[in-house]
Amino acid sequence: MRVMAPLNTIKTQALLNPLFEAKTEMTTLFKALMGYYSHQPLWDIEAMGPDLDG
Repeated sequence: MRVMAPLNTIKTQALLNPLFEAKTEMTTLFKALMGYYSHQPLWDIEAMGPDLDG
């Protein structure tokens, strides 16, 4: 394990880390929602979504 990482690697990790954490949170939320709605018919899920027809 290297103790000193290049500065640009540190910068890149600092930039990507929040994005990765946000993606992980969204994935967890999505899985939780799918688990919650898995017993519902598909049309019930669509009815709860935004009305795209207007």
